[in-house]
Amino acid sequence: MKLYKSNRTLTNHLKTTHKTSTRTLTNIDLITSNFSIDPIYLQSATKNWTDTLQYLHKLDLIPFSFRRSLYNKTPIKIRHQLKNMLYKIIEIVVTSTCPHTEANSPHLHQYLTSPTAFWKLFLLFEGTMLAPASPQEPKKHKTLVKYRIDMFFNGKFHLLHKSAARILSPPNTTTPDLDNRKDQIVKAANNDDWRKASNLLQAPLPPVSYSDQFFPAIKKLHPPPTTYTSPDTIACPNPTLHQQTFLSSSDKVRARLLDETLLLSTLRRLKREKSAGPYADSTDMLKDVFLVRSKALSDDEERYPHIALLGNLLNLL
Repeated sequence: MKLYKSNRTLTNHLKTTHKTSTRTLTNIDLITSNFSIDPIYLQSATKNWTDTLQYLHKLDLIPFSFRRSLYNKTPIKIRHQLKNMLYKIIEIVVTSTCPHTEANSPHLHQYLTSPTAFWKLFLLFEGTMLAPASPQEPKKHKTLVKYRIDMFFNGKFHLLHKSAARILSPPNTTTPDLDNRKDQIVKAANNDDWRKASNLLQAPLPPVSYSDQFFPAIKKLHPPPTTYTSPDTIACPNPTLHQQTFLSSSDKVRARLLDETLLLSTLRRLKREKSAGPYADSTDMLKDVFLVRSKALSDDEERYPHIALLGNLLNLL
């Protein structure tokens, strides 16, 4: 028999090990039950969230034109609030993947039972909430993000996303001359001006334009997808059951990738303000969400209570 130190660890165990196969809550119910919405505004917020879920369900994902969000320029207190909001969204994503008991009912629209809208909400959250200010919005970062948080809780995420999608980054009209830069680097190195040489080496390169003739050559650079067709199995002792559990090769790889110790190690190695992606600034926000620590507890599983949710999310992917 295993004893759990607190109600939270027991709840995490029940969520990860004894998950329900179906759900009865609609997507609107998941929103209102996970986010604290003022009862005075509950009716209007519910209507707005209905519009947002419909909008996200039909939305074709298109990357924002900007590649940097305001995350690292936002005050820590507001950043903490955003991290809690993103954590709740990830919880909803995991919960919503359980099929709804009336998913095929003609009385419920698909946007009320499908997890599609929540996956898009997860992908677009940082880029939308922390996009550069539009002409109609407050200019100060603190005021701007607070305004958007209020809009989010009122269910107007679809309006925020439409505003962020209209923001255009100024085009880069300067094209670096690589031959000239090479000469400058050599000259700086010969003059022992290593700072200038280093800055020139790290300066942006000209944008690459691809055409159809390049893709056959590019495909050769990537190995073919790995398929696990071998029936080989390995013995994996389970001290709890005192018996041998056999895992296929693919299950072994999956278990290895989702090992919480390795996930923690990987997150700690991620450099800040790197890995800029099409929908957000970088991995900074996700890293901060999952590396939240609980000071009262000792071992890694207890000190990082959010890491189990990361494993659940990766398992879905």
